Amino acid sequence: MKTFKVLLMAGVYCAFLISVSCAQNKSGSVNLDLHIDKAKQFLDGLEKEKDFSGQAYISYKGKTLLNKGYGYADRENQISNNKNTAFDIGSLTKLYTKAAIIKLIEQGKLTLDESLDNIFKSVPTDKTKITVQQLLEMSSGLPEYVPGAHGDFDRISKENARTAILNHKLNFEPGTANEYSNSGYTVLAMIIEERSKLSYQDFIMKYIVPKDISIHGFYSDDHWEENKVAIGYDMLSHGKRNSPVYWPEPEWGIMGAGGLVTSAEGVSQWLEAIKGGKVLDKKHTALFDQLQLKNPTPRGTTALIRAGGSSYGFTSSIADYPIEQLAVVVSSNTGKFNVPEEVFRNLLSWLIRGEGLEQDNNSVRTQSQNSGGNASPKEAKLNEFLEVISEGNLTSYVKNNFSESFISDHGLEGHVEFLKTIREREGGFEVLETLENRMGFLKVLVGSKKTNENYALEIEFVTSPPFKIDGIGLSPFGGDVINKVVEGNSSEGFSPVENKLMEFLQALSGNESELKKYISDNFERGFLERHEGVDGHYNFLKNFSGGFNDDVELVDLDDNSITINSKLKKNNQVLKITLKISDVDNKITSLGISD
Repeated sequence: MKTFKVLLMAGVYCAFLISVSCAQNKSGSVNLDLHIDKAKQFLDGLEKEKDFSGQAYISYKGKTLLNKGYGYADRENQISNNKNTAFDIGSLTKLYTKAAIIKLIEQGKLTLDESLDNIFKSVPTDKTKITVQQLLEMSSGLPEYVPGAHGDFDRISKENARTAILNHKLNFEPGTANEYSNSGYTVLAMIIEERSKLSYQDFIMKYIVPKDISIHGFYSDDHWEENKVAIGYDMLSHGKRNSPVYWPEPEWGIMGAGGLVTSAEGVSQWLEAIKGGKVLDKKHTALFDQLQLKNPTPRGTTALIRAGGSSYGFTSSIADYPIEQLAVVVSSNTGKFNVPEEVFRNLLSWLIRGEGLEQDNNSVRTQSQNSGGNASPKEAKLNEFLEVISEGNLTSYVKNNFSESFISDHGLEGHVEFLKTIREREGGFEVLETLENRMGFLKVLVGSKKTNENYALEIEFVTSPPFKIDGIGLSPFGGDVINKVVEGNSSEGFSPVENKLMEFLQALSGNESELKKYISDNFERGFLERHEGVDGHYNFLKNFSGGFNDDVELVDLDDNSITINSKLKKNNQVLKITLKISDVDNKITSLGISD
């Protein structure tokens, strides 16, 4: 069955785009009419009224328009963020990993089409022909996270991480699809060490970060000063101070995918160094640009838009318009804000358009609201889907609008029966709000025309024309785990893994002795031993003390594993929980909790 992986961990590719309005002069260069004062007012108001804390850096045609800190880097000691404060930049680290791989290619130590069996020994047969390029482009089929790693700070050796990743079942045949993969970038970090004979961190600092730009480094590096690195707030906490100064150096659960620390200015300066040929030669700078994920604007130019962050209070986002020579970077050390959506999109809108985004700008327009025909391809597909659910030929619709692989997964009759069930029970839907909109994926809140219930409707698309539907999920917006409708898997009762999940969520609300007893009684022996026994697991799970709200969203379910999204009671942070059980005694064999 096609399932959905809601990409909430460090580093989703943001699929939003604020297009630019500009004029070309006679020389062909681009001039923008920027609204920098309004952008500054927006950020000042956010700091004053909503306790935003972080940094913003804006440059245009080589001139710095804004480089400022907001709020506190250290609330307890009232140390303010300034332009030099360093932040955990999360998955923006992947940009540096990509540059490092291309540096190895420039040095003649690696090729893009080189396969894993030519780099490592004893690669499982189904992974042997995965190429370096497929790892870079996230088309390898490797899992989203390092299997068995419980979080950013879970101790796991390089060898154990490589074994866990390469022994995991592929999500798809390499080269046939794209799916976000942190573990693929961890494999790239392993390749960097294998071919350079340096540690990943040493290679990055020696060859990838020029010495004349703002300070860069990794967690726990000796050069960090306590009052110059922000503390993360309003999310999970790790160590005596929730700061990269005190965090352990990056483990192989995130190596290559995260772990870098710098300022917003540092990120922008590094990208300028890349474009200016200070890191790679001209040929390989062009290759770096070619391999970037970019979003086309209506003008035919492209903008690189990325976001990264962690469960520990940090987020960083960047929008780079190379032709327009505009760069915007925002870093934050508060979990109160979803920076890519709540701050970053609005900042770009104020800067480029001179106005903020209205509430209904985030909602998908239905066909009746959009008679002008300006809907995006995904919006158009959504409208068609909603129309056929209300009335229409379901068989013809599935044949013409579902991808071949999706039809193959469930059969034509299976899809038609599923859609008939929805039609009979719900009578169709109305779109209430867009919940998530990114490349190849759309998630909307819909209301049932018959029952007045609300649902989260998720549609996955093939990312090339004609943008056929490649997956569908429908789950109640709120309610318990069992009140669900997911294509190919509806159930009246509780499965063993669902029972185990609900027991686990209840145990999280207990006291220390109750939670430790639950761990001892319900975690598989080998799983206990891999993570320092009951105490090791408890030290991880106490980060989620107080438990989760009753409202959950089902993401994935099969016989032995379940994934949900739910909110922590103490701060309403949405986290993804994945739990797997043994098919022998139903004990927990794997558990992951991440943003």
